[in-house]
Amino acid sequence: MAQKGNWTGVALILVGAAFLLMNLDIIDIGHLVRYWPVILIAVGLRLVIRDRGSGPASGPPSPP
Repeated sequence: MAQKGNWTGVALILVGAAFLLMNLDIIDIGHLVRYWPVILIAVGLRLVIRDRGSGPASGPPSPP
């Protein structure tokens, strides 16, 4: 299983593999290419939601 910080690398590998398979006529992802802005929006939302809880007030309070 990939570590939490490595998801970007895994995503790039998957996208590259998908384009390779499309160029080799093994799969057809033409309908996904049409909606690539939706994929970017989903990734952006994931980043915003993930970063929402990483402020200085998150986590347990520090001991006195």
